[in-house]
Amino acid sequence: MLINFDKHIEKLDKVRRGEIKEGLKLGHERLDEHFRFKYGNLLVCLGHANVGKTTVILYLMLLYSMKHKIKWLVFSSENEPYSIIKKLIEFRAQEVITKIQESDYKEHYEWVFQL
Repeated sequence: MLINFDKHIEKLDKVRRGEIKEGLKLGHERLDEHFRFKYGNLLVCLGHANVGKTTVILYLMLLYSMKHKIKWLVFSSENEPYSIIKKLIEFRAQEVITKIQESDYKEHYEWVFQL
């Protein structure tokens, strides 16, 4: 056998007893059932162009930042920095950038800058 089966069963027993720390939740039951954030992990999201990878990942990042005060490092070779900032501002404001009031716009971009 290529793995130490007993070692992995022991880990599963710890999971069953609640002895393994769970990843951070967002408070959405269906999403938390399948996706958690754990510090120290690397997430790579791959797929065809223009299918929404960046949009989904940025939205999840924003939600975790709002709930858990997490800061991120983003490498996105396909997107200009202003477009990522724009998406984050729009997600937080829940409005397209052209319809955000000036006073609200400043609050949102300052919050994004603090990420």
